[in-house]
Amino acid sequence: MLRCPPVCMMAWRIGDRLDLGTQVEWIQEAGFDGVGFHAATGVPGSWQGLDPHRCDSAERRRWRHRLSAFRAVEIHAPFALTLTGATPMPVVDALAPVLAFAGDLGSAVVTVHAEVPPVSVLPEAWRSALHRLDALARQNSLRVG
Repeated sequence: MLRCPPVCMMAWRIGDRLDLGTQVEWIQEAGFDGVGFHAATGVPGSWQGLDPHRCDSAERRRWRHRLSAFRAVEIHAPFALTLTGATPMPVVDALAPVLAFAGDLGSAVVTVHAEVPPVSVLPEAWRSALHRLDALARQNSLRVG
């Protein structure tokens, strides 16, 4: 029997600046199969995410339990950690805590941003960075989107 892919919603800002927990609750009550949110603090008064560096192990356990009700969970890496330029490896290294965080929360996918490098960039630097990113994702039972 063919199983439909999950219908997910990004917790960005629902209504009048609801906090992240209330948004996730709303998404679940609305019947969505999955949820996504940013692994970044956000912008006060505009949107909210969870900062991996400020989310201790007890808080991660609470979120993992809360998110276990969903069929799919996606974590969105910070825009500040976009792969770009001739040397993307430092960004991949900076993404390691985000990938560990996403894995801790039981996410299946972490969205990573990249800007297509110019033709003049040596492809080996990108190939190495993407292999490292893939290895980090696999260590945390994730797929990169």
